[in-house]
Amino acid sequence: MQKRPRRHERALLRGFPREAGTPQLTVQALINIDVPDLERVIRFYQEAFGLRLSRKLFGGSVAEMAGASAPIYLIAKPEGSVPIPQSAQGRTYERHWTPVHLDFVVDTSTWRSRRRKEQAPNERKSRKYLRGGVWSR
Repeated sequence: MQKRPRRHERALLRGFPREAGTPQLTVQALINIDVPDLERVIRFYQEAFGLRLSRKLFGGSVAEMAGASAPIYLIAKPEGSVPIPQSAQGRTYERHWTPVHLDFVVDTSTWRSRRRKEQAPNERKSRKYLRGGVWSR
């Protein structure tokens, strides 16, 4: 038998759509790829996949490539640089190492405004309490 969610878990779940007719969240995927040589990799993506350079960001250290089903961001990260300060292992671009990470941009404004109108006043209070507590950190 599955355990029933605890009170604080139920309060958190109240904010997520689960019924028909509830507005869907708009989610956009972004593809980020760490690369050792930005200019060489830009040329590769242009020639191999027909993508085009849309723009450069952050002082030229990031290239936004257009033409795929999701934007691809090529991020200049030198070989040996560490991904996080606590890491003992630096980046390596050897075979089978995958420097790809995904970001999801979520627009919840439509869903959030409709949900707020439907909420009972006591439910709003419980969500406000959770935002200021441990769950908001």
